[in-house]
Amino acid sequence: MNKRFRALAFITAMLLQVNVCFGAGFTYKKADFEGKNFPDVIGTKYEDAALYLKAFDYISGYPDGTFKPEKEITRAEMVAILFAFSFPAKNKLKAQEEPLNTFTDVPMDHWAKQQIEIAAQLGLVSGYGNGIFKPDAHITHAEVITMLLNLHNLKADVLKNEVTSKEKWPNNYVFYYIMTTEKPTYLFDDVSVYSSTNAKRGDVAVYISDIRDIQWE
Repeated sequence: MNKRFRALAFITAMLLQVNVCFGAGFTYKKADFEGKNFPDVIGTKYEDAALYLKAFDYISGYPDGTFKPEKEITRAEMVAILFAFSFPAKNKLKAQEEPLNTFTDVPMDHWAKQQIEIAAQLGLVSGYGNGIFKPDAHITHAEVITMLLNLHNLKADVLKNEVTSKEKWPNNYVFYYIMTTEKPTYLFDDVSVYSSTNAKRGDVAVYISDIRDIQWE
């Protein structure tokens, strides 16, 4: 990124701090949730983010009680996580009478078939064209960020923002995430890593915590 673009991004980020698009955020006391976190995230960079998901039953983890933060996550699994936060998606799934079949590479007996179809209808996710979704493919960082920003109805903001409106996907969504969560500006220098590497379960927890502005004290 050139110096001019970085300066513009920095200015925009400062403006966004005045009226953060993600809302006022939430602050919780760790003492209220003592002993409720996953044992395999204690002392890691994922600890606080995982605690939020566990404490409020957004993610239950594995039968052995672990979270497995270093495990990569699939696109279908990410859709299931979106449903944990989306009442419209849950309600639409309950009200769905006839099964949907937009994505031909997602069999009707796939465990997340209808969740994927409904998430696409609501604009939370998209496929690759020609009826392809790749449900069991590992998801990239950029795809996770895109789904989460769509979940929070921020697509319009991404498209009209002074900086991100000039960028194509995935840069537009990634830039927006970096700016609005006040990440270091050096991250603008190599955003390709977001689209070229797969996200882990711990990464997803951090993105969710960042975007919902979760704070612990």
